[in-house]
Amino acid sequence: MLPNDECQFAILNKHSVVDPQSGHRHPSIEAALVAKYSALVSPYRQWNRKQQDAVDFRSIVVPNPGRIDQSVAYQLGELIFEGAGKELLEFIQLAIENKPFPC
Repeated sequence: MLPNDECQFAILNKHSVVDPQSGHRHPSIEAALVAKYSALVSPYRQWNRKQQDAVDFRSIVVPNPGRIDQSVAYQLGELIFEGAGKELLEFIQLAIENKPFPC
């Protein structure tokens, strides 16, 4: 990931952990969700890629609903654009309820 906006810098600097064996950075659950959400709502993303992002988003949420810190997710979402934090939480709830995303 090459950071190019405030959200991506926050993910790399504050919301990732380094695997001690490989040295690779791994995003927190909230950081992974905000990255997938950002791709899902991007007007520049190809439709077939958005479909994969939706599958990825659900595959993170469904087995981990109790581990997602909604306050952190909201704060990271707001770094994408104003109102994105609220919408991200709505997407998380839609995934939990197995309902379609609006995009």
